[in-house]
Amino acid sequence: MSGIIHSHSGFRYAEKPRSFRWDSDEYQIKQILTEWKTERGYAFKIITDTDLIFELTYDEIMDRWQVIPNTQ
Repeated sequence: MSGIIHSHSGFRYAEKPRSFRWDSDEYQIKQILTEWKTERGYAFKIITDTDLIFELTYDEIMDRWQVIPNTQ
């Protein structure tokens, strides 16, 4: 599912996500648990200020973010 991501862009675009809107709610990112480079961009496993875990992926080719809730 696509979401609206607010991120810090320094050396590169989408360098560090800070908050995002998903399912009509706004979440602040408390911590980035892990991050990695994908074939198409970057991905982050994060924990929100409400202790929910999500995976945020940024597709550089499509210039689009995707929000995936952790179901475990």
